[in-house]
Amino acid sequence: MQTRKEIRDQILDCGVVAIVRLSDGDQLREVAEAIYAGGVTAMEFTLNTPKALESIRECNREMTECVIGAGTVLNAKAAQTALEAGAQFIVSPGTKADVIEVTHHFGKVAVPGAYTPTEIGVAMDLYADIIKLFPAKGLGPAYVKEIRGPYDDVCIMPTGGVTPENVADYMEAGAAAVASGGGLVNDALVQSGAFDTITANAQAMKAAMDAARKENG
Repeated sequence: MQTRKEIRDQILDCGVVAIVRLSDGDQLREVAEAIYAGGVTAMEFTLNTPKALESIRECNREMTECVIGAGTVLNAKAAQTALEAGAQFIVSPGTKADVIEVTHHFGKVAVPGAYTPTEIGVAMDLYADIIKLFPAKGLGPAYVKEIRGPYDDVCIMPTGGVTPENVADYMEAGAAAVASGGGLVNDALVQSGAFDTITANAQAMKAAMDAARKENG
């Protein structure tokens, strides 16, 4: 069993978290395998995806090279349910102290969402392991750079509107990792059986991350 630090390190080493939010959860295992084939080992199954919990349990048990977390976790009860199902990390759209507390009680990684400098400061005070900057699309890399001024040790993960084309800008600005959802996997791709495209999308995102890190040293 991985420690909290080991889980966090694996997420950050990968650099990309694939967000899986689907209207039908029957093929979550196939989706996870397609993402993994593209080199992305950190995945977030949102709890508003059908069968997310059983898929989190199955994938964490059988895909041991990956870390599978739960996303769209809105309260402590949902967090506990996901953690009991085997979620390795908990991602929330906002910051709630009780969600972070129960996640740490299970020895897992807490990834609360934050937007403003005040919210980011609160998340840091609550010992968030990684802070999800959400929604990042309207803020952009310049905002990450500005946040890194007063919060120079923040571990921030932009989420929303991240593409292979702007990964380098986010990393240069000081992001620790990025998260990508609909641009990587979505209902249309799954329903059409386009798992090769999902793999290609994951490869493109991971390649952009690796190139950005090489460029930034």
